[in-house]
Amino acid sequence: MNTLVLDLTFAALAALDSLAVAALGYQLLGGRRRVRTGTSAREAYSSLIAGLTRLDPGTPVGLTPREAVARAERLGLGVDWERVQEELVEYEKGRFGRRGEGPVVHPETSKAATRVWRMA
Repeated sequence: MNTLVLDLTFAALAALDSLAVAALGYQLLGGRRRVRTGTSAREAYSSLIAGLTRLDPGTPVGLTPREAVARAERLGLGVDWERVQEELVEYEKGRFGRRGEGPVVHPETSKAATRVWRMA
């Protein structure tokens, strides 16, 4: 009876260990990363800056959204950069109080942030 319990315990622990090793291996060997581009313009630009920093650790601290867009544009991400520039102007107007609207989602900027994260 004791031998059966020990065998079952060992088998259960071995199975759990295998699952843990498989999960760790998946993450370390390039498992799909979750990209959070945000639900607001601020989160989209923060994600873009974080992705650029992850892609190039030499990215200066305190990168502005305008600088981040300029750096991302050089990567050739296949997004509508004219629209990204329009979204940036809209974001800056809201950020500096020239518009009374709340946070707005910027789809093209979010797409650029997602593509930067996938490269990183």
